[in-house]
Amino acid sequence: MLKYFSGLCRSVDCSTNPAFKDISFQILMNPTRLNAFLARLAISQSKASRFNSLITIGTRVVLKNLANQKTFTLKIVSAEKARPQKGEISCLSIIGAELLGQQQGAIFTIDTPNGQELWQVLKVGD
Repeated sequence: MLKYFSGLCRSVDCSTNPAFKDISFQILMNPTRLNAFLARLAISQSKASRFNSLITIGTRVVLKNLANQKTFTLKIVSAEKARPQKGEISCLSIIGAELLGQQQGAIFTIDTPNGQELWQVLKVGD
């Protein structure tokens, strides 16, 4: 079962946080962003990703928002299976696209409508 350590992931945080919203149109319309997404997708789907514990579609991850210290357990899924209120985040969301190919311990920045957010991958896998 998916958990949200600072409350339930089914709460308002997952469904209203812009980091979890689908941005597939923006990715497709921006050649630089599309190229970066496709590169991360290729890395995450490579054979080496299984040996290096890289985040792929179908991976459960534990993340921490370093600004507010909230911790989330999420599963990265394809866009059509995304249910943010249940912690199933689209690979085409702001954070899902950035997570592909990342490893445990990675710290990354995402650009949201509310500004930049700094996140850390605490755990990869169950």
